[in-house]
Amino acid sequence: MLDMIRTHKRLMLLILVLLVFPSFVFWGIQSSHMSSGSAGEVAKIAGMPITKVQLDAYLKARVSQIMDENPGIDPQVFETAEFKQVMLNRMILGQLQSIAAQDSRLFISDYALRGALLQDPNIRSLLKPDGSLDVKEYEALLQRNGLQPQRYEENVRARVMEQRLMSAVSGGFVSQTEIDQFLQILGEKYVIRQQLFVPADFTSQVKLSDEDLKQYYEQHQNAFKTDEFASIEYVVFDAEKYMAGKEMPESTLREYYEQNLSYFTNPEQRRASHILIEVDPDAPLEQQEQGRARAQQLLDTVRQDPTKFAEIAKASSDDKSSATAGGDLGFFGRKAMVQSFEDAVFTLQKEGDISDLVITPYGYHIIMLTGIKAAEPMPFEQVKADIEKQLHAQWVEQQFAQVAREFRNDVNAGENTLTTLADKYGLTVEKAERVTPTPPAGASGVFASPAFLTAAFAPQAREGQQNTAAVEITPTQLATARVVAYTPAQLKPYEEVQAQVKAMATQEKAVDLARAAGEGALKTWQQSPEQANSAPELTITRQLVTGVAPQTASEVFRLSSAAQLPQSLGVNLNEGGYALVQLQRVDPADPVDASTRAMIQSALMQQSVNAQEQAYMNYLQTKYDVKVFAEALRASGQ
Repeated sequence: MLDMIRTHKRLMLLILVLLVFPSFVFWGIQSSHMSSGSAGEVAKIAGMPITKVQLDAYLKARVSQIMDENPGIDPQVFETAEFKQVMLNRMILGQLQSIAAQDSRLFISDYALRGALLQDPNIRSLLKPDGSLDVKEYEALLQRNGLQPQRYEENVRARVMEQRLMSAVSGGFVSQTEIDQFLQILGEKYVIRQQLFVPADFTSQVKLSDEDLKQYYEQHQNAFKTDEFASIEYVVFDAEKYMAGKEMPESTLREYYEQNLSYFTNPEQRRASHILIEVDPDAPLEQQEQGRARAQQLLDTVRQDPTKFAEIAKASSDDKSSATAGGDLGFFGRKAMVQSFEDAVFTLQKEGDISDLVITPYGYHIIMLTGIKAAEPMPFEQVKADIEKQLHAQWVEQQFAQVAREFRNDVNAGENTLTTLADKYGLTVEKAERVTPTPPAGASGVFASPAFLTAAFAPQAREGQQNTAAVEITPTQLATARVVAYTPAQLKPYEEVQAQVKAMATQEKAVDLARAAGEGALKTWQQSPEQANSAPELTITRQLVTGVAPQTASEVFRLSSAAQLPQSLGVNLNEGGYALVQLQRVDPADPVDASTRAMIQSALMQQSVNAQEQAYMNYLQTKYDVKVFAEALRASGQ
């Protein structure tokens, strides 16, 4: 397997792209980009805004998740505008799916919810012998993970609803013929002859006078200038450091508790005992009637003397796990039993009431209600820590937004020096020498931010020695700078760079000579194809290109294998010179093993599904009037 991966590295990369990247990564916002919306908004869906605070919080959570799952990934990937656009697309996709599912009146039954919950092996392990869920252990499991049962189940319902919505509009099918065609295109062998015209082979032919060199120097002055640089002072306002140790006011927590009391209420629970007469739902009608008659006889008996319910359950119930306890099932809430059983239990009015016969997939049940625990709110102190855990990130974002506005205002007020800002916000005035307008390799922090450096080298900052505007470095960092000293770029004297001028001018002329020689040889090959036989022979495929520049391979693959061969072409490699290529023949692809074919089929099917989902998402974004505010999104990336 490892040999196959090494041999087909480009093929495996293609499969990885097709399988791993879901459709939303490639999905673009097709509806109109508006320049700006209301303050703080980056997008709108059906009139409902997505705010910058929401996007930043989502980004922070997703980056943390991705970093945990991929420890070796380069963090700078997350600072690109492309990544932020992809994450915004994902937010929009999720909201569009939710809205469309609601509008389509898709309903997720309790039975479907139970099935989805049991997909989690941790929850499935909590099933009792009778098939019911151990509700106490289930709720304890969620609480250990910082989850409220009601909210968790709402999220699971939403996820199942969205999956059903997408399954209704997507499906992938790829024929064996299409797989054969794909593999043939990917693996067909292009046999070529190639002659390279390298500039280094022509430098000895270049003759330049001193006048030629001075003219080149004048025409390319930017290549011979010193870098502009500045000495700066700056401060960085970091929300996470600023908020460290600050606790949420208890009034905020209590207000949330009171507004969402239903989330923090233990739902009504009921205790019941039952007698089960087991009947296979697929059994013959006669056998089912026999089971019903037996159950009805037991029901008549317990109604005559309810005090004997436990005794009769021990002797007659087919549910052996509860029969030993007189049929007692303990306390349980809604959604813990099958629907018909639950409905019967919660319909009974008072302790001691006995149901009619209840039919479930297990058979006939006789149920006695033995206890009722009314719904009861959990005390505030019991859930206070959970509430704070849920709200803390959002609260920090809100506090940061408020303090950030104040910081921006203070920065923009001309009378505030960096020292004044540092004293007010508990910051340190940092200094840096020889700062350049573009981020150097390996830079981090403010010096990796093009927006920060652009602000520092703006004319009003470098000439007037004023504070720059507050620039967002990360979603939780702002920075401002002041230029202490500025040194502009200066043209170096000709005498100082004469050797560099000669080398550059010679290289440029050698490139021209190489291209001219290559173009001349191309005419010869086109007139007399056999002249190419002296050039070395190479074989390339779309998945394995060696000995040939990428642009050369691209031009070769554009040639039609059905055309008359050989065919000759020339490729300008710019600074690399010129490549002269003759395509002599195209051989069929080698057969692939079954595992590779299966991976290709899976990848192509996923691509087919992605295309259908993307088309549907494009329809939804038009239907629900998706708008992205381009300026706000760009600003959020600065």
